Amino acid sequence: MKVILDAGHGASTSGKGSPYALNGVEPGLYIKEYQYCRWIVDAIARELRLRGIKVEKIVTDDRDMPLVERVSRANKIYSKDKDSFLVSVHLNASGNGSQWMNTSYWSVWTSIGQTRSDIIADYLFDSAKRTFVGKRVAS
Repeated sequence: MKVILDAGHGASTSGKGSPYALNGVEPGLYIKEYQYCRWIVDAIARELRLRGIKVEKIVTDDRDMPLVERVSRANKIYSKDKDSFLVSVHLNASGNGSQWMNTSYWSVWTSIGQTRSDIIADYLFDSAKRTFVGKRVAS
């Protein structure tokens, strides 16, 4: 089995970051979504490799890769290794540009209709729910 990992956004994506630096509250805590996506993907890749699972990342730099290129790269990997699946990590900051807004949701998406992807998506969703629901990770 091989897991294909995709980290959303890119360094040139406008906005897409924490509001701390914009309002001067905590300038040192400013992070852009693409940075956090890459951190998450790197952590997932490291943990999977420790468990003997093959991993290939679609995005290996900070540029903002168009969706068509991401799809092309994923399809190229899949065409060589049919026993693989794609996990795309994508974040959406919850803020209005100057302050954080409260949110308490996340989502898992798959292709339309019931597919083999739904089995993995259900597993990921249930695992994340057990791990994070009811726990505050930031305030």
